[in-house]
Amino acid sequence: MFKVYIVDDELIVRQGLKDIIDWRDAGFKICGEAGDGLTALEEITRISPDLVLVDIRMPKLSGLDLVQRLRNEDYEGKFIVLSGYAEFEYAQEAIAYNVDYYLTKPIAQEELENAVKVIYNKLQAKKIQSEHKNYYREKAKFKILEEMIKRRNVNSHIEGSTLRELSLEAEKYQVLILENLDLHNDVYEKFCCELKLPANHGGMERYNEDGGEILLLKGPNIIDKFAEYQKDHASKGDMPFVITVGKVVSDFTDVYSSYKEAAMIRYRKFFSKEKKFIFNNEDIFKLPDSPNTLPLESSSDIGSQL
Repeated sequence: MFKVYIVDDELIVRQGLKDIIDWRDAGFKICGEAGDGLTALEEITRISPDLVLVDIRMPKLSGLDLVQRLRNEDYEGKFIVLSGYAEFEYAQEAIAYNVDYYLTKPIAQEELENAVKVIYNKLQAKKIQSEHKNYYREKAKFKILEEMIKRRNVNSHIEGSTLRELSLEAEKYQVLILENLDLHNDVYEKFCCELKLPANHGGMERYNEDGGEILLLKGPNIIDKFAEYQKDHASKGDMPFVITVGKVVSDFTDVYSSYKEAAMIRYRKFFSKEKKFIFNNEDIFKLPDSPNTLPLESSSDIGSQL
């Protein structure tokens, strides 16, 4: 259902506009009404209806002034202007503000129904186009995210504007791998609950692979928040998942190295006797005389000692 908002200074006219056509059958629900232009301006800005029916003669702010103010604020909804005037200059001004229909009173039911039907079709076409755009945007985002995480030689020619548009641009990045130990739990949901974050937090991207869920933390705020949590809770017991932590990097082309470090730590943690649920490189590359880990000189020794 699309939303329609009605603006007219006469209550009886507003009621008539509600009843003259079956709005639900036309694909709309009435989301509000106002008897003056200033109230309408405030509510339309807040509600953002898809269609506004507005009378030209209004107290406080005229109908055309209301349309102009909304257009200046980048409101992209549709307008049907209702007027008792058939003068050309009013219609010409309405066209200048990208009004969809200019109907003169008294409003004929068929005329309004036809106008609403055309507007509905335009809104529906725009919605489908937007859904298609979002679909391909998400596919592009997934491929770039996959390339950032899994490829050593990520395409450094990806433009900053592309990363920005896909919400992948950040000052810092860090990769975490969440390994689920209880298949009855949603590991990502549990992670968000632990850090007191909403599941749709803008500072995280998810990428799934066999045996683990990869998280890309974006920006200093979320990275610092996780670091603080890690400092206080790394040894927390009875957790249904394990986190391995890659290093913080400052460029999107280095995300791969953060992922590789997290993946290496994930493998090496099996050699550690420490009871932890968060592992980073400090836990894995301990001094040879530590009683809790096997001797390991450097990361280059991993292959020879496994």
